Amino acid sequence: MSFTKITAGDVSSQGVQSLPNKLTGTPAQNKAAFDNLVNSVVKEKFNALIDELLAATAAGQIGVDTIGVGYEDYDNLQDVLEAVVTSMASISQGGVADGAVTTAKLDSKAVTTAKIDDEAVTAAKLDPALTYAAVGLSANQVRPIYVTNTAPTGASPDGIYLVYE
Repeated sequence: MSFTKITAGDVSSQGVQSLPNKLTGTPAQNKAAFDNLVNSVVKEKFNALIDELLAATAAGQIGVDTIGVGYEDYDNLQDVLEAVVTSMASISQGGVADGAVTTAKLDSKAVTTAKIDDEAVTAAKLDPALTYAAVGLSANQVRPIYVTNTAPTGASPDGIYLVYE
């Protein structure tokens, strides 16, 4: 199945231009001659188009423009719909592809402190360029924290000491 168009040949063979310059028929015949193009070409091709669009194969005949990343290689609506259904099934069945969720795709409030696992943030994962100034603190607002099992000697007097035994 493929969609069919009304051609110039259809119009010239069925339209008013195919009639003689002087119509000699009865009024009903002359009116029918003017209606011939619509009745024999437009109506037939339009109804055929409706049937084609209602067919299960219609989406395969409708072209698409690039609709987004990952769908560039599809040239008809049926292929795009099948790809979207496959993607949705994959997501709904527990699998989001690695790397599919990026910072740009996250809402600014989607990741909260409460949602971060206790073991997720470690010293090794922190950016070494992250300084107190980078988070808006001044030097007089920062205190070192010491964790030790002995009483501190010679350490900073304004430090915070957590001593355990």
